[in-house]
Amino acid sequence: MTRLHLVRHGPTTVDPTRPQDQWRLSEEGREVVQNWAESQSWPGVRHLYASPEVKAMETAAIIAAAAHIPVGTSEGLRELRVPLMASRAEFLNRMEQYLAGFADPAFEPWEAAQERMGSAIRAIQARHADESIAVVSHGRILTAYLSGLLHRRLTHREWQAIGMPDVAVVDLETGHLVRGFAGWEAARP
Repeated sequence: MTRLHLVRHGPTTVDPTRPQDQWRLSEEGREVVQNWAESQSWPGVRHLYASPEVKAMETAAIIAAAAHIPVGTSEGLRELRVPLMASRAEFLNRMEQYLAGFADPAFEPWEAAQERMGSAIRAIQARHADESIAVVSHGRILTAYLSGLLHRRLTHREWQAIGMPDVAVVDLETGHLVRGFAGWEAARP
């Protein structure tokens, strides 16, 4: 069975003086990802791709070393674009509205984000037909992608519950989610 492992990067150091795509894993984040990557099962995964953002590339390098697989990059795996906001409260409020279906003119349009990520994954799949692959990306774009796959908008709560790091698994033959993010299980009431 061919599978797609959708990985969210590890914990980062937030640095408001740098663009978000240049944020790095924190020192603790590198250790967390190392332990997590070694504890995961990567059955049949032959190729790993990452968003070119620093935190995703660092996460992918750690996974690649643990699973003994090569790493490539794909622009389409970048995070869903939103502006840097003055406060976390403003960010969370605007994300909740956006995920509920209200367009925010400063955010990347929902459908465009879904198509970008879907196109990137289809291109990777085409290069590695009949092989399991893994991609390292980001919480917002993974939420958009999985919303399309599941034919419903994932909720604000589901987005926030995706761990750092975390992995969901899709059966590439059927297009069905066979394993949700571990954070989703932990967030259930």
